[in-house]
Formats: sequence, C-alpha cells, structure tokens
Amino acid sequence: MWLDLNMTSSYDFYQFWIRASDADAEKWLKIFTFLTKEEVEGILSTHKKDESKKRYYRKNWQKK
Repeated sequence: MWLDLNMTSSYDFYQFWIRASDADAEKWLKIFTFLTKEEVEGILSTHKKDESKKRYYRKNWQKK
C-alpha cells in the first residue's frame, strides 16, 4: 500500500481498508484515528454486538 497516487489509485486505497478483516480493522482503528480511547471502545463495543452492521466502516457511526 503506497500513499502515492502514482503507485496506488484512490480506488485501491479505499478497497484496502474495506477488505480488511474485522481483527485488522479493530487494530487499525486503535492506531489510525483521531478519536478518543472512549470513542474507539464505544465503536468496538457496538460492533461486537452485531458484527453484520460493520460499525467500523461507517463514516458517521455516532447517533445524533
């Protein structure tokens, strides 16, 4: 995975993250985020209750 548009297309970059396993998504969410620890734990908790909803991947996961 390259962060260079000449080496990795925007589509391939997006697909890399979407195709990630849940275990990888959990690990990466803890590393590559500006969210607080509490926010990350909330996402992980919600996801584990119903993994079919893929809460990791939702852009606006918080209820308003």
